[in-house]
Amino acid sequence: MLNRLKETKLLKIAVLAMALGLFLIPVLASPNLVFISLFFLPLGNGLANPTIQSLVSESIKAGDYGETLGILQSSGSLGRIFGPIIGGFLFEYLGKDSLFYIASVVLAAMFIFASNKLAKIKALDNI
Repeated sequence: MLNRLKETKLLKIAVLAMALGLFLIPVLASPNLVFISLFFLPLGNGLANPTIQSLVSESIKAGDYGETLGILQSSGSLGRIFGPIIGGFLFEYLGKDSLFYIASVVLAAMFIFASNKLAKIKALDNI
């Protein structure tokens, strides 16, 4: 359980780092300053992916590993396929900066959702 608590905190930090990185890209006008945001974005992504896989694998029955982790990987692949398509439309019709603001709002919503879900899992662990 202690390991899971550390992972949930790490996941929250990762999502916030990605949201901050995406939000800062249009805010920081200078190309040199954009590197600040590009520190947070891959940091959060690098922390989030293994943490999500670990939390998912700890939360399922042993016989469901293959199916569940396959669905998780497939979801990531679908995001990498449809993300650029949707991003292209947003870029075209809403402007270049809107793409980053929308993505940071989506990540902030994911943070709130994940915080609520992870709090319920933590409560179940304490029973």
